[in-house]
Amino acid sequence: MRRIPWLLLTLALLPAASFAQFQRLALAFGEYSARAGSSIGIPTFCIDPHREAPPENAAFHYSYGDSGSTIISYGGKDYSPTEAAAAGIGEFVAGDTFHHAIFRPKVPGDVRIRVKSGTILSEIDEPITVSKSKALNQVLSTATQPKRASLSGGDAQDSIWERAVVSDQQTILRDIHLYTGNVDGLAGPKFDRATDDFETKSGEEASLHSMLDYAVLTKASLSEDGKRILKDETRARVGAVGFHGDRWEKQFREYHGLPDGPVEDQALVNALQSDENIADEIPLAFLLADGQRAFLVENNGLEAWTIEKGIVSNRLRGASAVEAVDGASASVAQEGTKDGKTYIYPFTYDDGATSVYFQVGNERIAESRSDVETFISGTGSLPKLEAALGAGRNGGGGKPPIFIYRGLFDDELPNSGGNAIPISTALSSVRKRRLNPSQFAAQLRARYGDRADVFLASDTRRASHNADSITPLKGPQDLAVLKGEKVNDWGALDDLVQSLKKAKIPLIEGSEENFEAGNLMVLTGHRDQNLVNYLESLRDNGTLEDKVVLLFSCYAGACESSHTALLRSFGGPKAVLYFPEEINKNAAIVVIKEFINELGSAKYTPTQIADLLNLSVERAAAKNPPLRDEIMKLKNVIVQVSEVRAPGSGWPIVCAG
Repeated sequence: MRRIPWLLLTLALLPAASFAQFQRLALAFGEYSARAGSSIGIPTFCIDPHREAPPENAAFHYSYGDSGSTIISYGGKDYSPTEAAAAGIGEFVAGDTFHHAIFRPKVPGDVRIRVKSGTILSEIDEPITVSKSKALNQVLSTATQPKRASLSGGDAQDSIWERAVVSDQQTILRDIHLYTGNVDGLAGPKFDRATDDFETKSGEEASLHSMLDYAVLTKASLSEDGKRILKDETRARVGAVGFHGDRWEKQFREYHGLPDGPVEDQALVNALQSDENIADEIPLAFLLADGQRAFLVENNGLEAWTIEKGIVSNRLRGASAVEAVDGASASVAQEGTKDGKTYIYPFTYDDGATSVYFQVGNERIAESRSDVETFISGTGSLPKLEAALGAGRNGGGGKPPIFIYRGLFDDELPNSGGNAIPISTALSSVRKRRLNPSQFAAQLRARYGDRADVFLASDTRRASHNADSITPLKGPQDLAVLKGEKVNDWGALDDLVQSLKKAKIPLIEGSEENFEAGNLMVLTGHRDQNLVNYLESLRDNGTLEDKVVLLFSCYAGACESSHTALLRSFGGPKAVLYFPEEINKNAAIVVIKEFINELGSAKYTPTQIADLLNLSVERAAAKNPPLRDEIMKLKNVIVQVSEVRAPGSGWPIVCAG
């Protein structure tokens, strides 16, 4: 079985990945001249495909190679790269990709550079093994100027990546007595047999990391080259999960409560594997993103991981982890507050807290906890929040948009075992609680809907765009009612047929696609997999594209996640209106009838969807006293206008920066 690591190329092409130990670069053979006062770019080959390219202009403080492998000539004298840097002649720094380094002279006059044999540049002191150096030199000695890396596997860069990875694997396989061939970086029959034997013995897919872990766990006696590879790779792996600099091992051990010991430490490997199980789930979008991303995870306790410019930059445990992410969430609320839009983020609070804090745009306010709990239950008021909303009213007299920022928290958190635990359980472990943002948004709209449009969101850009694009309903032509073939609505829509016909509003059954309707789609039915499948089919056939969905269905756990899948998809809607609790079928029927009748009235004037719904609720309640309490629940509508998680992720995440 031949294992050529071309897929590693994809990682090498990323502008940023979650690795803080950077690629080492091999200089291309040749002669180069840096003219007086001018830098010169020198082609290079990357020898670490699984690492991040070094930051542009980062200095290479170390170089490795045979004596005379690279000669820098100036003023009649010859220097090695290290000697040239120490003498102030010039230094090598990183270019904008791994395809070239830059020699930056610090002296007047011309500087001549001759690369005669393999020379490796590195930011930190990290020499390669002699066997690996020889394997790379065989390619470098005949390599032409590096091409842009491609998946074809046809240029020297691909060969160097293969030689680099395979030579390290050969060394470790030899140390665990599975490989008897030469360490030459060539994946021949002996190497293939050795990797097959390794997979059989270990039960793991063959990779350098799995081989190193196996060597530690089986207490294999490593050669000096094997120890060098283990140390370098462990440092890179520990850096990938958030521990950097010269004290990387000490910091990692202290964080995990491990005693001092050798790098060949089974406890260290176990802790590292647990961390890597978390890191493996980091979405690609986070690794490519600028700014900061932070999330909570259960990893033998509650943790917060921060990713900054693609690198895991910080980790915190316990209550401080929650507080850090609270702070990042509040920053998002502040940053999203502009152009007349206000974002509100409800902070978590301690079990014994007497106040609950809210970030209301650029202002942080505190409300009595008892007042907040009463408000969530449907009574009482929040005077400070009410004053803040009043102060933020639009100068033109219109209702200002208010976005309840759901932030980091979702109903479940991932853990290192690949499972999920309830967020309430995770928070209770550090004596913390949180408001349900969906319920808070619903109550805020029910109470203050006459003075503000209230939305539920996480992605500030998408939320602002979608909220701005929701237009008033102009008449029956703007509405269609949809009925799925397998969706159980307990006959609710059958009771609406005559009202729909009278108002000339279409009732679309099954997967029919060719119909005319404006910007609102009304559905009713039991919230189960059949409803989810029906909504997804409507999205896929374009029925929901840029529409608003009004969903008369009982609330169920994680339903915001189902809406998220619609809202962030191509062909999806721009908003989903739903209810935060169980609703009564008969109450829904009479409200929908009032909604239809009002929309079809000759006296109807264009009205925003949520406002028309509130009007319909009040009229239905007045006409149906026995159902009044159930009908009034439908004032508590939630308007979700963006995903409640970061794109590309199944994790609860807050984005800042």
